[in-house]
Amino acid sequence: MTAIVEAGSGSVNEVGHAFTPLAVARTSYGFYTVGTIIHAPSPGEQVTMSNLDVQYVQDRLTQAKCAVCKRSRFVIDSRSMKEDGEWKGICLDCHYNFPVHTDMEFYLRIQPDVQYWLKDITCPLCSHRGVTLDFRIVMSVRESLYFVTCEHCRHSFTEQSYLEVFE
Repeated sequence: MTAIVEAGSGSVNEVGHAFTPLAVARTSYGFYTVGTIIHAPSPGEQVTMSNLDVQYVQDRLTQAKCAVCKRSRFVIDSRSMKEDGEWKGICLDCHYNFPVHTDMEFYLRIQPDVQYWLKDITCPLCSHRGVTLDFRIVMSVRESLYFVTCEHCRHSFTEQSYLEVFE
């Protein structure tokens, strides 16, 4: 289990894990970061369209690599943000554009197979099965990534999607 605590307040959680104040920082949008691992603030809260923040998405995009230059520096074009959850990501190094899909509630309704697939994904941190889908990107015609969060330990990671890759 990874220690999560607000910077400067070191403590011990309810299961006895000690926290180091210098190892963790709380971002302005309510998520905690430990290196490149991002954690949601509460185990019961699911990231939905209504509380998905642009800064949160940009931070999570660093877990992906650009299809053209293979770097991991992205921004969300605020002019492209639509109410239906379709955003546009842009690589800061080569200016490559790709779609960012944030309305996962709608997506899961029209793609029922994905829900079964999400239940089988194993967390690399705690090895439990079952994740929630935070958002997804289609980096290229051969690469689609799901940004998911473990339902057990709240570890956030990416998973390659083979359901939307076109050959």
